[in-house]
Amino acid sequence: MAYCRMMSSNPLPDGAFAFCFYQVDPNVLAQDVSVFFNQLQYKFEGGTPMRSTWGQGDDTMRVLFGAFVKRYQFSVAIDPQPGSPYVWLRLSKAITGAMGGVIGYSQMNTEFQRITVAMQRFFSM
Repeated sequence: MAYCRMMSSNPLPDGAFAFCFYQVDPNVLAQDVSVFFNQLQYKFEGGTPMRSTWGQGDDTMRVLFGAFVKRYQFSVAIDPQPGSPYVWLRLSKAITGAMGGVIGYSQMNTEFQRITVAMQRFFSM
């Protein structure tokens, strides 16, 4: 269960997804993001609480076996708006999935859609 509740969510022109929050502590939002990805068995792969990368699977195995091995990686950026009560969370793909060829690319797009819907539900509860 998330402590922060989103006001709205919108796809962005670059393929990312934006979530808008009102009067939330960015640090609490970062903790909620961690809970969200941990529940889905994603691991923290780097960055800071405000600019994090979350992944699942193994790069080496993906290169060796292509689409037969799952590999997903997403970036999260939390941006408090100066002088405003709004905080934006940006979810984007950190990899394209191209290492798995056409199938891998399709798998990455499908997983991004699944994560986006799951995040919308998580922050709506």
